[in-house]
Amino acid sequence: MLDNRDYKGALEILDRYEDYNTALCLTGLGYNAQAYHVLMELDSTADVEYLFAMLLCRFFKEDLAVEHLLKACRLNPSKIFRISLDPEIADLVEKHKLQGQLDEMMLKDGL
Repeated sequence: MLDNRDYKGALEILDRYEDYNTALCLTGLGYNAQAYHVLMELDSTADVEYLFAMLLCRFFKEDLAVEHLLKACRLNPSKIFRISLDPEIADLVEKHKLQGQLDEMMLKDGL
């Protein structure tokens, strides 16, 4: 269901769990505050940090969003390739002139 972006159907199954996939469904459905609270309870991973960045953009907390995005990309530099698929994150990168830092991460990691 997640692969097909059937967030509503997936949430019916995942709602009782408080994990990354639940947060992803909640975000996809626009339940941003609920998704944020789920993420707050999870260990830091590249996926978690990237989703935090997206939510923080939606909350207009861009400085924090930048921190989480850069952390996500440090944890997993391949996340950099995902940025162009997420308009909120792509706008954040452009507005805060992060492309140079991201390029350095890619070079450092051999991507």
